[in-house]
Amino acid sequence: MIYEVGIRWEAGRINIEAQNSTEAKRKFCKLKGRKYNDPWSGAGILSARKLNVSESVKEQPKVVRNSSRKSPLFASGRDILVPWRIE
Repeated sequence: MIYEVGIRWEAGRINIEAQNSTEAKRKFCKLKGRKYNDPWSGAGILSARKLNVSESVKEQPKVVRNSSRKSPLFASGRDILVPWRIE
């Protein structure tokens, strides 16, 4: 089975192949370096949804790390997601 796993209040999701939703959440935590049993950042804040065959065939969205667009929150235009790109 393929599960779509992510943090409940965030839009970003990844597809994980697992036997059940608990295993999918465990794999997500291992992939992201989280502790599964942590009540603040572990499985309690994750959601896992089983995908149909037609949904799982779709390609996952690409993650853009270096965005050239200016952020409205920062006058310098640096993106908060890439703090290592300091000029």
